[in-house]
Amino acid sequence: MNRNRRLSTAEQSMLRNVMKGVDGFDSVDGMARLGQSNLGNPAFKAQFDISFIVRYFTSVAAVYTAVAPAAINVALRTQIPTFLFGNIDFASGYAKGRTAQPVLGGTNWTYNIPFVVGKESIRDTFNANIVDAGVNAQFLPGDVVQPLTATIGANTTAFIIMRCTQVPYASLIAALNSDSFKINMLRYTIAQPAQQNQYNQQIQILKMTLFGKLLTDSISPNSMKLPEQNQAGIVDIDVDVTIDKNTTLATYINFDTVDFAWSIFVEYLNKGN
Repeated sequence: MNRNRRLSTAEQSMLRNVMKGVDGFDSVDGMARLGQSNLGNPAFKAQFDISFIVRYFTSVAAVYTAVAPAAINVALRTQIPTFLFGNIDFASGYAKGRTAQPVLGGTNWTYNIPFVVGKESIRDTFNANIVDAGVNAQFLPGDVVQPLTATIGANTTAFIIMRCTQVPYASLIAALNSDSFKINMLRYTIAQPAQQNQYNQQIQILKMTLFGKLLTDSISPNSMKLPEQNQAGIVDIDVDVTIDKNTTLATYINFDTVDFAWSIFVEYLNKGN
């Protein structure tokens, strides 16, 4: 396709219609590229990025020491669960999601209470919500942190940090009390080649009804790899799911996969009151 050609009248009209109602963190430049080089693909109205960051610390008498994944106790080198969105379940510390995504390795890891950085106390059960500057330096206001704790060998905390680039993640999930959006693609990016077996972990879609019934489905990232794909560490996943206050995305994180990201492409927004 000639990328420098002028758009036809019909294409210009389509692009104007697509850009109506563009949300505050949309990429207008990206929308222009959509009109020129991606004609025929599903249109999207917004795109945002979620980073998953895992940091391990051991603690003795409120003194924290950062620990590399390879240095944690061998019994803790399992897959650890994490949850995205699902504001209703988040309000209860993902009580329902924990039944669908239990901690692995018996009782080695224990769920702790999620918290919002800048709004709530940083929760680590070992030291009565007191952490030092080394731990605090890992967080930004608006991050949602899902801690796991263990006492095998040493008091160990895994802080699973959920962060959004475009808007504080805590604000994004709070908006889901009234708003919803439909995902039509998820780009799963893992920069470190040694960590790309993370793609073996399925993405669970958990839908909780008002009275607690849980409906589940799953997506295998590996099934979305295409033979012609030459970009190591990037998998584009076709997703057709509406995210609202009842819907949670969940996955397990390999203990040594400490940084990866989901770029989420939104087909449409439904703004509540």
